Amino acid sequence: MTEVLVKSVDQAMINVYAEASGDRNPIHIDPEFARSARFGGTIAHGMLILAFVQEALVSKLGHDALQGRRLSTRFKAPVRSGDTVTVDVAYDKDYRIKCSNQNGEVVLVGNLKR
Repeated sequence: MTEVLVKSVDQAMINVYAEASGDRNPIHIDPEFARSARFGGTIAHGMLILAFVQEALVSKLGHDALQGRRLSTRFKAPVRSGDTVTVDVAYDKDYRIKCSNQNGEVVLVGNLKR
């Protein structure tokens, strides 16, 4: 795969996204609450990670090339404050997308089809 985009995620980025989106769920913005929840700490909003995917696709293909295409994705693991996310985009009939963290754990997979 071809590395397209690398983003470092920190709590400040998550908090800014929470304010901009209006999604102030404590799993995203309250470290004390999140420590006792399922993931053991705060996690980034899924839509923030999808914004990284969109940025990578526009960077690789250009905005016009995305018109009329359908993006399908599946989240595989949460992105945590302190993670570095790499978005890879490869072409094999359709565009395949893979996001992974600094440990190589896949956090999102998807494809972009006509």
